[in-house]
Amino acid sequence: TGGGGGAGGPWTQNCATSKGDGRSGGSGGGGGAWCNSASGGAGTTNQGNAGGGVTWTGSGNGHVAGGGGGYSAVGGNGLGSGPSYIGGDGGAGGSWDWTGSSKSFAGGGGGACYYDPAGDGGLGGGGGGSSYTDTDGSGGVGYNDGADASGFDGGDGGANSGGGGGGFCNWANDGGAGGSGIVIIRYQE
Repeated sequence: TGGGGGAGGPWTQNCATSKGDGRSGGSGGGGGAWCNSASGGAGTTNQGNAGGGVTWTGSGNGHVAGGGGGYSAVGGNGLGSGPSYIGGDGGAGGSWDWTGSSKSFAGGGGGACYYDPAGDGGLGGGGGGSSYTDTDGSGGVGYNDGADASGFDGGDGGANSGGGGGGFCNWANDGGAGGSGIVIIRYQE
């Protein structure tokens, strides 16, 4: 079993007092947001990995967020340099085979990006991040696929996949909901 994933970092007007760090979570940490030194939240050992932070080398702050952590991999950093911004992809989830074919679960949600492309959801049903002016992120493939971002809202995580929701890019909109989980019971005859 695993706890819920951490929330993504909040938007902030003052990076000196609040950097927009992601929150810690069991099955993956949330991505950092906005400020050039924001960090992703930690995951819990054997349940999930840390979310991505923000790597911003231009002046000002990045208008960008890292991706959420997945079961198998950390979330990608939100990147910025001068006028270019890229939201971080969600970290990959884990794959299990109990029906004769491998299925992926627990991917991180994609990070939002205000100006340029947002991050994609991680393998394992992560929802895509949204972009205000450019390309929305796609949902990650999973037991049930995560949803693409739409209309400035982040995409939902895949149902019964435990994927994280994608980030949102506009204060009037919403991040995607995390996907419901699933319980698998194996026994020998």
